[in-house]
Amino acid sequence: MSDYQDLCAMYGRSPSDPDFIDDLIDDISGESTLEQEDYEWYEENENKKHYQLLNN
Repeated sequence: MSDYQDLCAMYGRSPSDPDFIDDLIDDISGESTLEQEDYEWYEENENKKHYQLLNN
């Protein structure tokens, strides 16, 4: 089997299903493991240089 066929089988879908990849992307992008404080940290630090963040 190909990697794509294996992926389809893992999710119980058919390789000939034209909506499989779109559905998979929607499912994965809808899952969030970040907490509110993670978002706040990102908003506060998104414009800082990596070196600056590492030093802090």
